[in-house]
Amino acid sequence: MTSAGLIISGQQLLIMGVTFLLMLILTYIVRSTKIGKAMRAASYDTEAAQLMGINANRIISITFAIGSALAAVAGVLIGIYYNSIDPLMGIMPGIKAFVAAVFGGIGILPGAVVGGIVLGIVEAFLSGLGFSMFPRRGSICHPDPRAAHPAGGYLRQRNVKEKGLRRGDDESINKK
Repeated sequence: MTSAGLIISGQQLLIMGVTFLLMLILTYIVRSTKIGKAMRAASYDTEAAQLMGINANRIISITFAIGSALAAVAGVLIGIYYNSIDPLMGIMPGIKAFVAAVFGGIGILPGAVVGGIVLGIVEAFLSGLGFSMFPRRGSICHPDPRAAHPAGGYLRQRNVKEKGLRRGDDESINKK
């Protein structure tokens, strides 16, 4: 889908839709249910919540279960988007989610989502300018080092093609 020069894929629409739906569900749980009220009470003052008859350990376990389920959904969506799964693939999104939550307001669910969207837009803009952890060669901040040599990377490619790299050649290279 293209609109005003922006290209939005079906996967991105799916991610935004699921995010919005889960935000609404989580907001409903926290604001309108008995468990949500217990969560808010236990987060504010655990001892007072226990004196009011709230089983704080149970509420903490439920909170972690909900958080784990949301993390699982996020992991599946990221896996679908990048078309790969890696045991460490959640580290950067986790850090970004924490920054978005702080930016949008801890405890304010719609604010955290808006914080995540703003963070994503800023990150995409800066990445387009060349400021990225994973630089593209030839970007503004990371020029292509091969451009300094008149032959560039072509010289190395030509040598490999002329000499050939066949099965067994790597053993002779390792013996030297």
